[in-house]
Amino acid sequence: MPDASPIAPPVRIDPEEARAALGGRADRSYVLVFGNRGAEVGTTSPHPHGQIYAFDSVPPQPLREL
Repeated sequence: MPDASPIAPPVRIDPEEARAALGGRADRSYVLVFGNRGAEVGTTSPHPHGQIYAFDSVPPQPLREL
């Protein structure tokens, strides 16, 4: 039987606040905040949505750009 629990409302997070909070951690060296806009970026989710990645090291491409 499918889960009958209610769906949680969307969470709205200010990208700069997320970047500051995660970037201030000693165990994170790089924070990437970006938006997906559907099929044109290869996502299977048709609605616009954002993602936040926090890495413990700077990935190679951004490191070259620094």
